Parts: sequence; structure tokens; C-alpha cells
Amino acid sequence: MFFCAYIIGAIIVPFAESSVSIWKTYR
Repeated sequence: MFFCAYIIGAIIVPFAESSVSIWKTYR
């Protein structure tokens, strides 16, 4: 279960960072 959460986190974190950078650019 922990390994599954680790993989999901590894996929979501870069996506969230790019979303934040895009949001800051358009802000």
C-alpha cells in the first residue's frame, strides 16, 4: 500500500509543480 502511494505521489508531484508554475505565470 505504501509503495502504491509512493508511485502515485511520484506521478502527481511533478504535475502539481508544473500546474503551480503555469498558475504563477498567468497570475
